[in-house]
Amino acid sequence: MAVFLTPGPSQAYPRLREFMDDAWGEDVMSISHRGKKFTDIYRRADAGVRDLMGVPSDWRVMFTGSATEAMERLLQGLARERTHHFVNGAFSKKWYEMAGQLGKTATQQRVEAGEGFAGVDFAPADEAELVCVTMNETSTGVVWPAGELARLSSHYARPLVAVDVVSAAPLVPVPWNEVDAAFFSVQKAFGLPAGLGVLLMGPRALARAEELDASKAAVGSYHRLAALAAGASNFQTPATPNVLGIYLLGRVAEDMLSRGADELRAENRARALALYEAISAHEYLTPFVEDSAWRSPTVIVAEVSGGSAALHEHMMERGYIPGRGYGKFKDNHVRLANFPATSDREFEEVLSHLVQFVGHAGVA
Repeated sequence: MAVFLTPGPSQAYPRLREFMDDAWGEDVMSISHRGKKFTDIYRRADAGVRDLMGVPSDWRVMFTGSATEAMERLLQGLARERTHHFVNGAFSKKWYEMAGQLGKTATQQRVEAGEGFAGVDFAPADEAELVCVTMNETSTGVVWPAGELARLSSHYARPLVAVDVVSAAPLVPVPWNEVDAAFFSVQKAFGLPAGLGVLLMGPRALARAEELDASKAAVGSYHRLAALAAGASNFQTPATPNVLGIYLLGRVAEDMLSRGADELRAENRARALALYEAISAHEYLTPFVEDSAWRSPTVIVAEVSGGSAALHEHMMERGYIPGRGYGKFKDNHVRLANFPATSDREFEEVLSHLVQFVGHAGVA
């Protein structure tokens, strides 16, 4: 079988088949989402996510159909009129454009793809109600360092701050005291099938959602934030959820916890360092993100001299499927997911295959 290095959907979690067999045996696909069995499934997933990611006790863990839906819910439910966005790639741009599609007055601070915001003076956004940050830009492999998020949070003390941690969770720690909401989807580092988003909201965001909901503002309908939060307080959802996805998330989170969150993150950082070192030393490869402080440890992006087709072919012939470049970088980049589903043996083989690649001339 092929090993997927794609940054979402990604390689399936190693014990996924076992957990799915358990779900079948426990009738998870057929139970009522209003019964105690589902409440226990929700409670288990809630606890697993909290323990694994260090989510504070006064935050709510809620479920959506995708991370993209979570983007929309936050824009609708936390901002009546104005949002401000940090844009440095395709997914941060999507969030910004979505705000305009919803009729918000959206402003942006933008840098080129592959760049971070180090040394950049944050633009004034005094009238913004919500500041939107893509903590780990999956399209280009840029991550916000913790210190820079702290600088942003202190600069924008009044607006709420929401972070997209889609390809960062649970490997990149979230500074919970510096943000008000976060979201991710399960088909990346958790190694699960797509179709489930996880939305996390802190006290300030919860209060704002209730305030806007009570004001009769246009905050959505069945899946508006206030309804999601009210259901989450009782481990319930407004509508029939992805019960299987929630069950599997709980099982995977528990399995990751058995290894230890610190160990998972240390492994992730060590593997990322090895990949970036191999890419930097390579004749035909260059890290796309020049500033090492802003390089993602979970989505490693390399620019390939002469185009990426030869490298993709080289890797796939050896049973490894890397991610292609995103959007306009499709033919020039390779994206390598650095997620827990990759075994030690597989990771060593990935490094070896990268080193062996000698451009369009073939293999050494």
